[in-house]
Amino acid sequence: MTLEPRADLYLFDTHTLAWSTLAASGTVPSARSYHAMALMDENIFLFGGSGAQSQPLGDLHVLATGTLSWTQPSMLGTVPSARKGHTFTKSGAYLYLFGGKGA
Repeated sequence: MTLEPRADLYLFDTHTLAWSTLAASGTVPSARSYHAMALMDENIFLFGGSGAQSQPLGDLHVLATGTLSWTQPSMLGTVPSARKGHTFTKSGAYLYLFGGKGA
């Protein structure tokens, strides 16, 4: 069995306890593992992870849950280095990224 990174998006309905696959549009993130995601309002933020060759990634993607559309916004300031296995946590109007493993 090969454990390659995946790029599929699933939805779990907590009322029916059923899984379904979703087809999102926009700038869909590349296949990855060991990434982190955080929910803020109606958007899910995804940062980093590990790509197909196990290389750490340092990109940011945002999924608008209302339209199932991905965007890849430009980042300002001191952008975190590429990493995998980190945490990404919401507090108020902010997202905190901590730890992980880089190249």
